[in-house]
Amino acid sequence: DINMSIHANEITAFIGPSGCGKSTVLRMLAGLEEITSGKLLLDGKVINNRPPVERDIAIVFQDYALYGNLSVYDNVGISMKVQHQKDTAIYDKVQQAAATVDIQQYLNRLPGQLSGGQKQRVALARSIIRHPKAFLMDEPLSNLDAKLRNSTRIEIVKLQRSLKVTTIYVTHDQTEAMTMADRMVVMKEGVVQQVGTPREIYGLPVNMFVAGFIGSPQINFIRGKLEGETFVCGENRLRLAPWAAHKLEAWSSKEVILGLHPEVFSLAEEAGDGTFKADFVAKEFMGSHLIIHAQIQQQDVQCRIDDTSACFGGRLYLKPDMSRAHFFDAETGEAILHMEAGDDHA
Repeated sequence: DINMSIHANEITAFIGPSGCGKSTVLRMLAGLEEITSGKLLLDGKVINNRPPVERDIAIVFQDYALYGNLSVYDNVGISMKVQHQKDTAIYDKVQQAAATVDIQQYLNRLPGQLSGGQKQRVALARSIIRHPKAFLMDEPLSNLDAKLRNSTRIEIVKLQRSLKVTTIYVTHDQTEAMTMADRMVVMKEGVVQQVGTPREIYGLPVNMFVAGFIGSPQINFIRGKLEGETFVCGENRLRLAPWAAHKLEAWSSKEVILGLHPEVFSLAEEAGDGTFKADFVAKEFMGSHLIIHAQIQQQDVQCRIDDTSACFGGRLYLKPDMSRAHFFDAETGEAILHMEAGDDHA
């Protein structure tokens, strides 16, 4: 039961855990799965009953799906050959597509003689040659190593920007989605949770699932209660802005979940109003910053600290920037207030 519009000439990323329905949606768009009910429109025309070959959509699969007995040249030009186009036309188009993804030097090789990144570029070239109205990409980088994945990610974005082709990109990697997409569709168990730009998804999550799925390290969830203008978690008390307390009035004396991203914490030298007392667990040196693992009232938290020379004992005092806090209903997990959004979007 998915109802949405994919904007033209943009990259829209479908993201969610394994089994949430991302690839099924992609297969329905491609015509490889039947749509139970409703309409699928491309450029305003219903294409539900059109076979895949007539949908003017190109697919880049996770496993490349190249013909091992054909050269790279023949793999790239296979769709034109099936359509019985002239050899001269095929040659020109293959050369043009190969130049776009920088594989001219591999055209005479077989796929078995190529690396993973080179195979991926061949699969992209095979899709480009058709000049489709839409690209569908099903986790195309998951078989590549981390360094190659980063460089290929940039190549795909540059390619999409130059071709201006509407692209639907399926991935479970939030970094890919956040860095590549103009808009993101977050899914869980076959249901769309939220659609928005990466900034909206990160800054205004509609529920705890979206908030916890996006961001690395992920957002911290701290269970507590609201007492007037104060969030209380054990002996920790953090004061809210008056406008925020007013917005949260309906949840007064009820249990809520406070959401704080790792980067909103700073270290305080001593306990005080607006600080959490935390027990130090471990630290990770990340070069430019530290990731601190700690516990607040037996609840695990992660903090990003820029001071890489900081020393830690058993007790920490963590001061969150409450102007960037999120609040969620403890029972439903739905968002009830985004402090960062201010009064207009709360």
